[in-house]
Amino acid sequence: MECKDGALVTSLCYLKRDLNTRGAKLYRLIGLEPTPEIAVSNIEFSIQEDILVTDFRGFNHILSLEANAYKLYYWPANLSSVSSEGERNSYCNNIAERLRQEVGAETVFTYDRRSRKSPSDWESVSRLNGNLGEHAAGRPLDAVHLDQTPLGGPKRIRRHLTSEEADKYLSGDYRVRIINVWRCFTQNPDKPLALCDPSTVMASDLVAVDTVTPKRGGEMYYVRYNPKHRWFWASGMTTDEVLAFTTFDSKFSNQATNCCIHTAFPFPPSDIQTNLRESFEIRMIVFNAL
Repeated sequence: MECKDGALVTSLCYLKRDLNTRGAKLYRLIGLEPTPEIAVSNIEFSIQEDILVTDFRGFNHILSLEANAYKLYYWPANLSSVSSEGERNSYCNNIAERLRQEVGAETVFTYDRRSRKSPSDWESVSRLNGNLGEHAAGRPLDAVHLDQTPLGGPKRIRRHLTSEEADKYLSGDYRVRIINVWRCFTQNPDKPLALCDPSTVMASDLVAVDTVTPKRGGEMYYVRYNPKHRWFWASGMTTDEVLAFTTFDSKFSNQATNCCIHTAFPFPPSDIQTNLRESFEIRMIVFNAL
């Protein structure tokens, strides 16, 4: 296995630093056909080699969602890649309640869930540049990103609330977070999940991108490479474990972000046999009264 100072050595896909969009904001179309005038995206990526990704399993016990924005939990569940719709509904309710208790929330609302599976042949970066919408649907997203910006988070939350609920929870009387809970069904997946320590991210690393769908628009971050980024992963995850990580937090932070940029990454060549990743993630809005 390729290791350096106890970490895996791999490559990550970052936003191209010298990208020239002629002053236009970055965007990607999702579920929309491009036209001769409007391409599917104006985003380009580049591969950064020799990235260290450290196994945090040995010090997971000192991590918390509050202080670090990510943590590994032992939350067994009767769920598999072939579970029925009813079983998945029950699972989402169970995880929402566990998370509510873990963070002492008043309410937890599940707004999205999705299965992801590695294709048998991975697209090159050049193909990824032209097919962001296809790439994001149903397969691990191997580009460093954060699901929400400070602008996109509230827009996302309002989308799933009534006007009365939005007025209540976005009034400033509540801390509002979006937390993802990720479970992998595959032992030794070819594309594990890497999480970045939020304290190592600078504001200049984060680039806002418009996401445009047939019904609405949102905003997320893609990320420029910074050698100060510190990346982590959890080795040997079992199907009884989940990774929870924050992707939006209304709580003020004097850091560039108090959330986890993240990405799938290629498991480096080794003597360990990898398998095509199959995973299931749920995204939840978490409300804590102040």
